[in-house]
Amino acid sequence: MAKFGKEILRRHDGYGVIQVFDNGNKRTLMFGADDEQGCILNRTPEIVQYDYVRAMLLNLLFQKDIHRCLLLGMGTGALATSLWHHLEHLKIDVVELRQTVIDLAYSHFYLPHDERLNVQCGDAGDYLKNSDNTYDLIYSDIYHATGMDAQQGTRKFIKHCCDRLTHDGWLVLNYWQQHKKLDLIALLRQRFRYIWTNNINKENWIIYATNSSITITEKQRKAELKRLNNLFGFSLSKVNKGMKCYEQDQ
Repeated sequence: MAKFGKEILRRHDGYGVIQVFDNGNKRTLMFGADDEQGCILNRTPEIVQYDYVRAMLLNLLFQKDIHRCLLLGMGTGALATSLWHHLEHLKIDVVELRQTVIDLAYSHFYLPHDERLNVQCGDAGDYLKNSDNTYDLIYSDIYHATGMDAQQGTRKFIKHCCDRLTHDGWLVLNYWQQHKKLDLIALLRQRFRYIWTNNINKENWIIYATNSSITITEKQRKAELKRLNNLFGFSLSKVNKGMKCYEQDQ
């Protein structure tokens, strides 16, 4: 654990241990030994650090008119903080299973208290099933200390995500490479017309799905990428290289 700095907090809840480490520059959330759940820079928590999280933002190359967003799973809250900071008119709902994780996101990872950001404790699947809210964008990244929440790889979960999206909405999911065996593309094709994939660092597999027609040209995409790089204050260029229409992966 030395590479993460000093352990500054340890909590236990019904799901296990939660630790916070700080090395002076970076603060890290852990769910037990070698299970890094997220990190932020202390001075600029809105600057996303992980490539896979940056890759999840690439739907913004194509999707301009976003009013309401849902995040399933939170970790440090880095993605929520970044969206809140850089997209000033966006309303964000977050669903996180563990109340302790929510508490620490506010107390130790600088998650903002603001009316545009609504965080609630609960199960992601239950929320999707029971909510009447609709969203222009859903990000799903639900993981425990032992790996991905199994429901994120099911037909029911994807259906419920689709039910909560507006007609032109986007669903962005974080999987690991090993989850390719679940045949998730086939499940998504039952609900979405367009699917994009992105392999990140031989570990993460990001999937983007939408029913919105994509008319952006390559020239426009490059210009939009430059705009997003300037807007967010970090580069999406590296992760953009791997984002392809699913048919191009074959």
